[in-house]
Amino acid sequence: MSPAARTLCSLIVETWSRPHTIGYVDALEERNTISHGGLPTQDKEAVDRWRNSAQAATDALTKFIADSGGLHVSNNVMHIGSTPIWPLLIPSGETALLFHSWRNGKPPSYILVGAAAPPVELPDESATSVLRNLLEAPRSQRYQQLHLLIQSIKSDIEGLTADDTNATFEYLRDGQISLEWTQRTSSNDVPRSEVFRVAADNQRQWRDPRNEWVSYSAFIRDIVNWGVVVRRLHTRFDKIYDDDHIEAQRIASESKMLQIPNDIRTKFRPQVLLGADIAEGIDDTTDLSKALDDAARSTAGLPQVFFLTGEAGIGKTYNLLEMTKARHQAVSNDNNIDVPIFLYISCAGRSLQTFAEIVNSEVVNTQNLNFDSVLALCRNGLLVVVIDGFDELIEGAGYNDAYKVLAPTIERLGDRGVLIVSARSSYLANQYRSSLRKREHAVGYTSARHTVLELERWTPTEVDSLFKANPHWRKLRPLLTKEDLALLGVPFFSRMFNSYAATIKTAPATIDLHAVLIDGYLDREIGKLEPSTKDEITTDILHTVFREIAGLIYESTSASVTQVEFEDAASYALGIELSDSRHRALAARMSVLCGLSVTGEQGSIGFRFEHDLFYESFLASYIVQQFFESTNYSRCADFLNRGALGDKTIEDLVANHRPEVLHTLEAAVARCVVDSYLRQNCSALAGHLLSSGESRHIAVIESCDLQEVRVSPDTADTSISLVNCKLAAVHTPMRAHISLSECSIGQLQISAISAVSSTLSIDGSTSIDELVITSDGSGVRYFATQRHIWPELDRLGVTGAQDRIVENVASSSRSPIEEFAEAALTRMLQREEYFFVVQKSNRIPGENTPKGLYKPKSQEWAAITSAALDSEVANSKPLNASGPAKLVVTFNYPLNVILRGRHQEDVRRFWEKLTAKP
Repeated sequence: MSPAARTLCSLIVETWSRPHTIGYVDALEERNTISHGGLPTQDKEAVDRWRNSAQAATDALTKFIADSGGLHVSNNVMHIGSTPIWPLLIPSGETALLFHSWRNGKPPSYILVGAAAPPVELPDESATSVLRNLLEAPRSQRYQQLHLLIQSIKSDIEGLTADDTNATFEYLRDGQISLEWTQRTSSNDVPRSEVFRVAADNQRQWRDPRNEWVSYSAFIRDIVNWGVVVRRLHTRFDKIYDDDHIEAQRIASESKMLQIPNDIRTKFRPQVLLGADIAEGIDDTTDLSKALDDAARSTAGLPQVFFLTGEAGIGKTYNLLEMTKARHQAVSNDNNIDVPIFLYISCAGRSLQTFAEIVNSEVVNTQNLNFDSVLALCRNGLLVVVIDGFDELIEGAGYNDAYKVLAPTIERLGDRGVLIVSARSSYLANQYRSSLRKREHAVGYTSARHTVLELERWTPTEVDSLFKANPHWRKLRPLLTKEDLALLGVPFFSRMFNSYAATIKTAPATIDLHAVLIDGYLDREIGKLEPSTKDEITTDILHTVFREIAGLIYESTSASVTQVEFEDAASYALGIELSDSRHRALAARMSVLCGLSVTGEQGSIGFRFEHDLFYESFLASYIVQQFFESTNYSRCADFLNRGALGDKTIEDLVANHRPEVLHTLEAAVARCVVDSYLRQNCSALAGHLLSSGESRHIAVIESCDLQEVRVSPDTADTSISLVNCKLAAVHTPMRAHISLSECSIGQLQISAISAVSSTLSIDGSTSIDELVITSDGSGVRYFATQRHIWPELDRLGVTGAQDRIVENVASSSRSPIEEFAEAALTRMLQREEYFFVVQKSNRIPGENTPKGLYKPKSQEWAAITSAALDSEVANSKPLNASGPAKLVVTFNYPLNVILRGRHQEDVRRFWEKLTAKP
């Protein structure tokens, strides 16, 4: 800016930065009232003040124009002196059109100078382009930071502001802002005045009552009365912990306490599920609390959702409870400790409630917290919400609404906050991932970073240490298979096995560990009966009862069965009618063994299994008895469309009934529509078949969505045909006989062997996004463009590759930047990422980008970023983080549309701008 222009701006800013409000009259509201036909204010003081400000600005503008050489028209373009001011002012006959407003996606609006007429749109693409560059020029970084701070404060005080009052902000000197508001407390409403700033290191600060600058989180602690919050949340959790461990204490008292050596640690294997990894990554960790603490401190620009998953019995609830207990003790001992407190919420029996309703019901007794203030604590790294049994919350509303439950909370968190949710593995694989993917594709951006933390079994070495620590196990060690020992890596199974081993004096000839676990469960249930009843009920009868109940639960898509349904199942197993008055005593006694509990708002009686393991095992038994034994595979396919099967059900069916599973897959092909439960279940069965080491016996897998297919290098005679399947990744040796037809493959990884020709066959309708070749001699090689993938496959001897080379000849004219963009966007599409982070100064991701992004230090990223933003296929926002200024670039279109949908106007403009010569 010239000195004269700078002087002009300073004068106008000084004039209009004074308070605009006189009494109850606000300048902006007055302008809006008049522009919509309302009557002007009669407050003379306010009108005179505004008129004087307007006249001062007019005088300054007039002087600036005169000093700069006057206003004149040259070649039909308006100039101030020698400087053209088109398209802000456009000559029109004897007068001119003055720029009024412009909204992205519409032509700019102008008003005719000297005419009392509404603004009119002027459809001029060149004017729009210039205005976009002028009006979208970034404001100062300090202003942006203060603006974002005000938005954060508004969100954080929302749940604590007194009714019928407003918060008032004002920009002060030296980059500070003031806040006047009224806080609602449990006793009365309290007027408050605050001052905030953004420090030199970009840290937000609050001036406390001692007039000292402290962290912004100290302000949040102050307004929620942090000491009281900690004390009341601790009291609340103590009751939850005691209630949840009653059953565990009972099991422990029935047998010798299982001795677990100190060197056995619970491990969590992290994997980014969706969203670019823009925060510090976490490695395999044995400290879940640390992972959550690091995420809570992060200013990654997005909320973070950790999805704790694992098979039935692995210890999800146990670990969350123990972690929360330790944290409450630490924070209670030192209220100033710099770690978040954990708000543990169990979703058992919570179906059809919104997440906000659940949180409000959980914190109501604290008296000073509600859903809004919980979000404020979460946004500021003071609290992590722990949601246990997330799949139970969804079951009542339908699995297809999985992400819908969390989405409103994630949106309200904004750019920061941590949630951790737990659910069984099958739920993650079959429901959450697909629900999340649909959500992100629908809105066109990623609203949070989603990371899976998979609880891992104890290792073989750790299981060995269990045998050393528990001497009564040793006599059974020679009878256990490798698979049995792996099963003992599941903590729940180890406890059940421990109870069994404690009762064995002499080792039997053989052990069926699976039967031992199920029988142990049934024996324990019979042990709840009175002595006079035990003669009437055997383990076989109980097995039948539980099998029928498992089928009822699955078919009804409910988490439990009613008392009537339970009695019907028991009547079927016993061969008598329990509703008959002669058998009411027996029915009452059976309700004890089956652990019926009062659930539901109306106090209705419902039965649910003690553990997912047993539900999933008995459900497998139900499927075998109902469908496999009668060879009615069509009815089985219909049945499998009711809901998602659990891991144990899948495992039992594949391990013991492989031929019947294959027949069911064949019967299901015509019914496997996209997003159906049947397709999800068939995909899970097929995936387990292919990974079980017996894939040589599979002829055809059709219409399945598979995350990862790994063909063992030992199965040289494997012959598999995959038809109309979606596969995230395929790992295969050169010599495996695999046919791919009408498939969509994210990554094809081939283990290449010298002098061995591939026996892989690919038809003309199969797409491959990325090819990875691994070999002992040349390491790992990546191919991410179609021009390079098919020639490499042809070199390896893949049948069908030569035809695809011919098809792709037309693409050989692509420029290097197009090839780079195709490779980069394809990599992002495969990783299900819809945004990336660049340095604001050069628009390149740079050196500190987490692994996975395609060539992050390449200069081509600057061209991609500019073309994406200029064409509006993407948008950007500042990343609130320390260090060099960064931007989060988020695509407005699904990446497959950008890669292949050049008929879309914005997409076409993106590729044109990308390849345009400077």
